[in-house]
Amino acid sequence: MEVLLDELVKLSRLESSMIQIKCEKCSIRKTISEAVFQIMLPLSDD
Repeated sequence: MEVLLDELVKLSRLESSMIQIKCEKCSIRKTISEAVFQIMLPLSDD
């Protein structure tokens, strides 16, 4: 539930222009790897 609330706060900040998205070139492999790591890290705490 806390994760959902955190994501809603981030979304509201994005919509209110408190957070700006910047396009930049990067490695898709690195991006996917970091995303998977962020998802798997909380699972390893159990």
